[in-house]
Amino acid sequence: MPRAPSELPLQTTLLGIAIALIIALVAALVGPLFIDWSNYRPVIEAEAGRLVGAPVRVTGPIDGRLLPSPRLTLHDVTVGQGGNAIRAGALDVQFALTPLMRGQWQAEDLRLANPEITVGVDASGHLRLPNFAFGFAPDALTVERLEVEGGKLIVKDAGGATTLTLDHVFFNGRARSLLGPFNGSGSLVAGGNHYSLDLASGRYGSDGIKLRIGLQPAEHPFSIASDGALTFTDGKPKFDGSLSLGPPPGMKSATPWHISGRLAAGANSALLQNLQVVYG
Repeated sequence: MPRAPSELPLQTTLLGIAIALIIALVAALVGPLFIDWSNYRPVIEAEAGRLVGAPVRVTGPIDGRLLPSPRLTLHDVTVGQGGNAIRAGALDVQFALTPLMRGQWQAEDLRLANPEITVGVDASGHLRLPNFAFGFAPDALTVERLEVEGGKLIVKDAGGATTLTLDHVFFNGRARSLLGPFNGSGSLVAGGNHYSLDLASGRYGSDGIKLRIGLQPAEHPFSIASDGALTFTDGKPKFDGSLSLGPPPGMKSATPWHISGRLAAGANSALLQNLQVVYG
């Protein structure tokens, strides 16, 4: 039976829309393979610097894609200047497509490779930290999966001597916003000893941030747990909370033991009070 003439324009329109969608998908899949993303280096550096409130330099390759999820990878990144600069071998961010279409920044995966942060402490106990002034609301970005690989934290005193180094830092977790809360687990090396790490925090605010930290040395049969608040008064850090040592969770000890107390620590000193020791 011949089709009505009125059906032909409708079919032609639908076919045209389908062809346009196919072309758009092919362009989105194949197009990024032919885009030299390094041409956008000045724009990316300028926008990133505006967002974090500090100079950003990307000296390595830049890779990007649009489908199946928008992804941007920056290599050899430096944030800030001088001794307070933060450096990373790579920053890889994969955004969720549906929230992005609604104007929401949700990172399905944010991976930071080989970051290095140096923190200074002067003679009066003040911290010298990288100075960031985020150019957007911290709650605008949610990270479903946060990965840190091969990180390093260096703490130096007023004379420039290294007093503490946390090396080979690995962490897998989640960040509900740039100000927290955070939670996850990982590992690190301090003083030549390997530790497994469990970390959970509240949201950072004017009264500081609540922390719950668990450390377990790989070479020793005990675990360290601390639960308290980290505050900054006039640039001086102070931690006030509980500290406990005991057998690792799930480990059966022939002679049960436990040590606990109240810990008050700053940049230059630490005080353990109300010490309790249980043995047997």
